Amino acid sequence: MFKLSKCVIVTCVILAETSCVQVSGGKPIKNESVEAVSKLSLELTEKEVSRLEKHSANGCVGLLQRGNINAIFARELDRSLAKAAYDGDLEQVRNLVAQGADVNAVGFKGFSILWFAIGLFNVDVFNAFLEMGANPNTLCDDGTSIVPVLAGWQDSRLLKAALLHGADPDPKLSIHAGKIDTRVKSPFVRSGIPLFDANSMKAVNLLLDAGADINRAHPVSGETLLLIAVRKHQYRKALALLELGADFSIKDLKGIGVADHIISSRAILKSRSRIRKGMAQLEHWLEENGMVIPGSY
Repeated sequence: MFKLSKCVIVTCVILAETSCVQVSGGKPIKNESVEAVSKLSLELTEKEVSRLEKHSANGCVGLLQRGNINAIFARELDRSLAKAAYDGDLEQVRNLVAQGADVNAVGFKGFSILWFAIGLFNVDVFNAFLEMGANPNTLCDDGTSIVPVLAGWQDSRLLKAALLHGADPDPKLSIHAGKIDTRVKSPFVRSGIPLFDANSMKAVNLLLDAGADINRAHPVSGETLLLIAVRKHQYRKALALLELGADFSIKDLKGIGVADHIISSRAILKSRSRIRKGMAQLEHWLEENGMVIPGSY
C-alpha cells in the first residue's frame, strides 16, 4: 500500500519586469506591491520542495541540475526549453521559442531559465538565448547573478557574450555573500563578486572594460582584488592590477594593507624563490609610485 505525499502549491507570479515572487498557500512570501501580469501554479510534493531547498541552501546556482527542471518551472514548454538548453540542442531551443517558450521564464526561487543555457558550457545556446532577448541581469530571489559564475569559468566566452548584451559587471551581492570567505575554493561557493571570482586576467579585463570597480571591497573582509592577490602571493596579478589603476593605499577592515602583506610574507618566502622575485618586482613598482615599505630591497 502506497502512502501519498503531501503536496505544496507554489504559485509563481510573473511580473512585467520578468522577475518572480513566490506565493505559497495563496499568501505572498514577499509582498512589495508589484503588479502581477499572470500566475502559474506548480504543485510540488514536500519531498521535491525539500530537495530544491537543500540544493539552493548556499545560493540558487545549486538548482542547476537537469533533474530539477520539472520541479522548477510550471509550464511544460518552459520545461522543455530548459532541457533543450541544458542538452545543448540549439535547433530544439529555436523550435520551442517559436512555439511560445519563454527565454526569460523564471521559476522556483526566481531561478531563471538562462541558467540552464550555461549548464554544460553551451556557447551557441547561450548566445542564442541572449539574441532572442534573454535578460542576463535577472536575479534569483536571493540576489544571485549569473555574472560571477560566468567570470569563474576558465573560458571567458560566455562572460563576454553576457557583458556584450548588457550584463551588470558589478551586481549587488546576494544574501549568501556575507557568509562566504574569499579564501574558499569551490566552483559554486564563491564571493559573489565577479572580479573576485574571475578565473583569469582576461575575465578581469572584460569586467573592467564593462565598468566594474577595480577597487570594490568585500563587505566582510574589506579586501580589494589587489589585497587578495598580494595576500595570496599572486604578484604578477598584483602588478597587472596596479597597471590597470588599482589603489594600493586601501586597507581591509582590520587595517591590513599591501605593505603589511609584503612584510609578513618575507619571513616565509625563500630568498631565491620565484615568488620572492615577484614580490621584489612588486615592491620596486610600489616604491617608484610613492609607497615606502620598511626593509625593501
